[in-house]
Amino acid sequence: WSSAVFNAMEVFKDDFHCITMGQRNANGGEATGPVAVDDPWGAFAEDQLGLMDHLGIREFFYMGYCIGGCFAGKLLQRAPDRVVAAARVGDRWRLKGRFAFYDTDFLIVADGARSALRNQLAGALKAQDFMLTFGYFVPGCEDKLRIEFFEDFEGYAWSFPRLNHLSVGICGKMGQVKMAELRQRLSTFMSRFGYSTEAAPIFSHLLPALEAESWARIRLEGNGWALAGDAAGLTDPVTGEGLYFALRSGELLAESILKGFSYTRKVWNEFGRKLMLGARIAPKFYRGELLGASVTTRMVQFCSRSRTFLSLFEDVVEGNQAYLGLPGRVFRNLPRALVEMATH
Repeated sequence: WSSAVFNAMEVFKDDFHCITMGQRNANGGEATGPVAVDDPWGAFAEDQLGLMDHLGIREFFYMGYCIGGCFAGKLLQRAPDRVVAAARVGDRWRLKGRFAFYDTDFLIVADGARSALRNQLAGALKAQDFMLTFGYFVPGCEDKLRIEFFEDFEGYAWSFPRLNHLSVGICGKMGQVKMAELRQRLSTFMSRFGYSTEAAPIFSHLLPALEAESWARIRLEGNGWALAGDAAGLTDPVTGEGLYFALRSGELLAESILKGFSYTRKVWNEFGRKLMLGARIAPKFYRGELLGASVTTRMVQFCSRSRTFLSLFEDVVEGNQAYLGLPGRVFRNLPRALVEMATH
């Protein structure tokens, strides 16, 4: 206790029944045992709750120093009806890196949607809130951008030209598709257009694609911390575009810290509502039907016969057309598009 902000056991011993945690495998500790790698914070929370059960204590106050603040957050998630109060002592964070500890006044988490820090602070996203991706960085150059949709499949295959290679890949909604199916669909796509996997590095990652109900309960900030980019789940659920939202969320977060306004409100007002609408649209876009065929099939047909529809689709993909204004634009341009398709 000599290195703590203050000695809680000494200060509160006359007023409370004080219990300190014996964390499994901690340096200098006595408790040992395996910790589940998929949910270590949950394992520690179960240790603490199990101890309270053993002692017959129903409700309790939790005080956490440094990393103890994270333990407090997990307890509040697991047993909000049992934790009467929780406190993160001090106004700084201490992070343990591979070779050193780092202290900071404010913690910004921007290391991906499956980040352990993100899960501790804001709770883990569901499996259905991700797209599974797989692909290759194919050597070579090409001046065409290719996208292929599939029947009854929430995702698409692509070939995007880069400076000295092509990004050729596929994405599909987790829980609806397995990696083997992704690889097979991508293999067919690459064979059709003559892309080779020889000397092509492989990539694969999870892309956030939050469902509508997840947007309704999203948490972007808390006491001394905030999430940005993929860690916040800020990607377009239809297209998978996330670069703009990562950069813009970083700008909004910096402004909120400097000027003291609500980061969450700024994100929500600027593009959060639009992304939640996209989450409602995505299943209908990929799996819905229009005029006796899939929406994606009709969309490709319309784009091939109408410059107006093609321009609209390009703007959606590039992020220049918000989902909120999409129905109105379609309605305004429908007469011209119908004429173009009839005379094509």
